[in-house]
Amino acid sequence: MVRIVELFEALDLPRRLKPGEQANLKGSSNVDPEKYQDMRNLHQNQHELFRADLDRGSNFKYQGLSKLPKTNQDRQEEKEKITALKSNIKNTSEKYLEELAHAIPFIKQKCSKFLPIFHNVGFIYRGFSKNDANHPVFYGYPRQDRLPLDSDKEWQKIFDDFSEHYGAKALRGNSIFCTSLKLRSQSYGLSYIILPTNDARYTFSRKEEDLILSSEAPKQIIQFFENIDEEGYDYKSWDKYGMEFIKLFGLEMDEDMAWAIENNHEIWIKGHYIAVLSTLEPQLREMLFGQRMAQDAA
Repeated sequence: MVRIVELFEALDLPRRLKPGEQANLKGSSNVDPEKYQDMRNLHQNQHELFRADLDRGSNFKYQGLSKLPKTNQDRQEEKEKITALKSNIKNTSEKYLEELAHAIPFIKQKCSKFLPIFHNVGFIYRGFSKNDANHPVFYGYPRQDRLPLDSDKEWQKIFDDFSEHYGAKALRGNSIFCTSLKLRSQSYGLSYIILPTNDARYTFSRKEEDLILSSEAPKQIIQFFENIDEEGYDYKSWDKYGMEFIKLFGLEMDEDMAWAIENNHEIWIKGHYIAVLSTLEPQLREMLFGQRMAQDAA
């Protein structure tokens, strides 16, 4: 569980956060538990409808969501649920606008390096569980001992060691994972827009859109790690497999985030960030860029 702390200053944020720590901005309130569930249900229902459109008639399972609306009647009922939930949380989102407006000067100052990218190609998102996020706008820093959800622990350690040897600072074990697909983030929890601060580092793979280091990975990735496992992983492994690693994963470090966003490739971010509820996206975009978007887009 992420620890929430109060800060003495509003936007100056007088100290750096510890790994895994979050801080609500001055004046920020908790997300109402009932409204949290409404928003979580909205995101889950939107995600289920999205998956159904991709896999109609199949028994596809994704992040535990196995009951997909397959018939036209099911889809209509799902849309009605979404409409009702949007109406129910509208007033709640409006309540958080003052807190969002309070954070805008800090975002413009501390996240200025990334704002032109988000203006041109769109935001990145992350889904947080109820225990990991209960403020509409908060300041955070990733854990440095992240355990993989879907990947093999030993393979992740090898991957991170190789990545670090190659020069990456944002690793799978010390970063938050972000995506330009809001619907994908909704499968992991309540969706937030992630705005990294200027000192944040990031890494992504040009070869893999959503990298999973397990038996579900492409054959060449499985073979790569099995070869290392068979020989025994040690400090000499990079000398033998380093070039293969570089070609296989095509890592980009701290450059060309716009490409990753446009191509829907997962981005790993290490460093401080501001998280904003994605239901506030229309207002955030207008406050930052003067752009209006449809209110139901969130």
